[in-house]
Amino acid sequence: MSVIVPTYNRAELLSSTLESLRLQRTDDDVRFEVIVCDDGSSDNTREIVDRYAGQLDLRYAWQPDRGHRVAAARNMGIALAQYSVIAMIDCGALASPSFVQQHYLLHRPFVSGLEASPLAVIGNTRGYRLDLDDSSVGAQVILHSPVDVALELAASDPRYEDDRTQDAARMKFGDLSWRQFWTTNVSVPTTVVRSAGGFDTAFEGWGGEDIELGFRLEQHGAQFVWAEDAWALELPQPREHGANRVTNYRNLRQFLVKHEHIDIELYVGAKELGKPFAEVLERFRHWQGHEAEAHAPWWPMVRADVARGVVEFDAVAAPATPSVQIGEAVTTLPAIGIHTPFSDAQFALAKVAPRIAGLWEDWGELLMVEARRIGRDVHLPPTVGLRAPALDEEPR
Repeated sequence: MSVIVPTYNRAELLSSTLESLRLQRTDDDVRFEVIVCDDGSSDNTREIVDRYAGQLDLRYAWQPDRGHRVAAARNMGIALAQYSVIAMIDCGALASPSFVQQHYLLHRPFVSGLEASPLAVIGNTRGYRLDLDDSSVGAQVILHSPVDVALELAASDPRYEDDRTQDAARMKFGDLSWRQFWTTNVSVPTTVVRSAGGFDTAFEGWGGEDIELGFRLEQHGAQFVWAEDAWALELPQPREHGANRVTNYRNLRQFLVKHEHIDIELYVGAKELGKPFAEVLERFRHWQGHEAEAHAPWWPMVRADVARGVVEFDAVAAPATPSVQIGEAVTTLPAIGIHTPFSDAQFALAKVAPRIAGLWEDWGELLMVEARRIGRDVHLPPTVGLRAPALDEEPR
């Protein structure tokens, strides 16, 4: 297995991560390498790498410092990987002693040819909570403890539970599991991540590049699984919350515009609305069933007739999410339409069809902003003021 560790000016944290990898316990037939991918560090990162070079099968890749380019940094590791499975762990995360063994065992059926479907493994990452106080006494004790002690302390402390643990049970049902593909602790067969194209280097700054890759891995047939035993600990560390929110928001919009997929739109929209994704998804699916005719759920659709100068926010009955269809004069997007690829004031008229009135409670404000951006005039149906169906109402 090839373990990729991206880093930037975090020599001390990198040392802790490498020490945890040095302490791995694996079967004799499970071999692994570590690839440190440096995003242009100016501290003593290389010195730390050299210190561990004789203790690990370790390689080092460096790129110039041109801003936060972790996607490009990880791609260096993907290109260099020599083994059949790639695992990724954050610099500043401690791999539990069974990290390599547990990740590899989950992929062994696929890489040995016994299973046809590849897995995208999401490992339990204790301590990865944005609300965790990194300055508390307990956090400082963990941060400055030996690796084995830090892991033991975090394993028994409920404050370090991974925020995603309660969602883990749903992953087996494929409920948009790509949104949990945080590269603090994941693994994928090397051939699969390479065929998916690796990370999109257009995503710069913090956030979004990992779940965008997760979405593409799903399109390439990967099935997501949660690995409780392939766990790691994200060490307490200061985070630039304000700057991270800005780049994450920008990258999520880029993610949506790149793929124009309803699932991504629901996820990004929930973030913009400041509402729990599970609630937004539940109401959307309820609308689909409540408004359905002949057991065919409604799917939102943006239909743009460039020749007529009209764009319409509508819905169609279809057995599955429609595909993007681009013709000489008509573009059809399978989307609610909160962010479209059209230019400002491109259309003389933007129309909202009555069929999406049931979505207005969640999406009305964002839809109006987009409709007014791309349409010089906006027409709303009288029914748009109607409430969305309540969740306890039975579908028709």
